[in-house]
Amino acid sequence: MARPRLGEEYPTVPGYHSARKLIKAMEARGQVVLSTYEHRQYGKPRRDRTVPKLVMLPREHKLSPTNWWHEIDRAQLYVAFAKSGCLTAWHSKWPIDEYRDFAKNHGLNPDCLVELKDNSYRFFLELDRDTEIWSDLQEKIEKFAGLCDSAPQLKLAMVFILKLGYTTDIKAKARKLQDLIKYYGRGKRYFVGPYDLVIKDPTGLVFDCSDSDEPAGLLTWG
Repeated sequence: MARPRLGEEYPTVPGYHSARKLIKAMEARGQVVLSTYEHRQYGKPRRDRTVPKLVMLPREHKLSPTNWWHEIDRAQLYVAFAKSGCLTAWHSKWPIDEYRDFAKNHGLNPDCLVELKDNSYRFFLELDRDTEIWSDLQEKIEKFAGLCDSAPQLKLAMVFILKLGYTTDIKAKARKLQDLIKYYGRGKRYFVGPYDLVIKDPTGLVFDCSDSDEPAGLLTWG
């Protein structure tokens, strides 16, 4: 059991203590930074101890509070894909040569690029925590279509993963997003799926696909 505060305790998952020991050793060697969440109170930064710390590389440890939970959700997606046994590559940003060659000109950066076993496609993941406005989503759909047209050899598919917000009807949002894809997507391949289902089974039939009326999984396309 862990007891972070007086009178509180919670059970730890298997591997917690060994992982914590490794992380603390890496922190001591300067290989990672344990970044803490801070908000401003009375004009001064104040740590919020109810928000989990992030283990980050030293050069990337500065993160705005508005992106904190997005980064945690993105890390959970990595864990889910890794545990599936099908993950062969995970890029948190464009590989530098691809960025310089073509991606920079399109102004489109992924939340992550995913490659899966026995599949020739690369999946461009876009996580929406119910903070994106519709014009931004439309712009990403159009930019992705332009990117695919300029680099057809990449065999890219865009995956929108929708996180439920306080007032969101996630089914209605998914339908509206699919309408935008049909109108602006130029026939390219797009997937739309709910975060809660993707986390449970990232390679299962948990997506709607732009070129199918049946539930789709990422492993079925290649």
